[in-house]
Amino acid sequence: MKKLPLAQLVLLTVILALSVTFVPSAHSTTISRPTITSQWTTQPPTIDGAVTQGEWSNLQITFDSSTYPSSYVLPTYVYFLNDKTNLYVLVDAVGDTHDDSADQCLLVFGFDPSPLNLIKIRVIGPSGTHLSSSSPPFEAAIGFGGSPQSSTLHKIYEFSIPFSSINGQPGQPLTFSSPPWKGVSMPFDAANNNDNVWPLGWTLSNINTYGLLGTAPSAIPEYPLGLPLLAIFMILAYGLIRRRTSIAKQS
Repeated sequence: MKKLPLAQLVLLTVILALSVTFVPSAHSTTISRPTITSQWTTQPPTIDGAVTQGEWSNLQITFDSSTYPSSYVLPTYVYFLNDKTNLYVLVDAVGDTHDDSADQCLLVFGFDPSPLNLIKIRVIGPSGTHLSSSSPPFEAAIGFGGSPQSSTLHKIYEFSIPFSSINGQPGQPLTFSSPPWKGVSMPFDAANNNDNVWPLGWTLSNINTYGLLGTAPSAIPEYPLGLPLLAIFMILAYGLIRRRTSIAKQS
């Protein structure tokens, strides 16, 4: 077997070491729970309570009579996007055609048998309500208008939620739900006293009834040592090979 020159061995070793160091670790789960998936975005939506054509493109939850009891459901479409920093959620409540001040929308993250310990993202009010300071911190806006799903005026809820406030990070799944607490759900229509529960059959003390929200990993992996260091390693290794080759030709 022909032996590799020292320089080539060095290059091969560097490449192998870097491939191990720089490949982001994948998070996998075997939990068989109701699952939805957020999509990576490089153009975060504007959190203003208005749905612009093409602004939201990742429909994940549909509340309608084909999947929920018609006497119970509030027709709604829910979208999810994320980038490196935030999770973005649109709750397009086409079935809520009344702009009431008691209308509200609730998103819940995490699992805990005590409702007090769950991470709740909640906004309440009529159109024009904008929330940008709360605990946990998030930004939300309520609108009343048309959308690609329906031109009839209806309630619209948009959220921008920092991963840091929901114990998450891009590429990692989150436990997510909208519990059946009257007056707080995804969303709640005060005029008709209707709300949506997700997943259907949610039970506070049973994590298997909670949903799982998969989030998109960064489009550009974040390498521990950085791309500049990788480039330096490659240049040095290439220089060794060229020098070795030049010496060999001269001899």
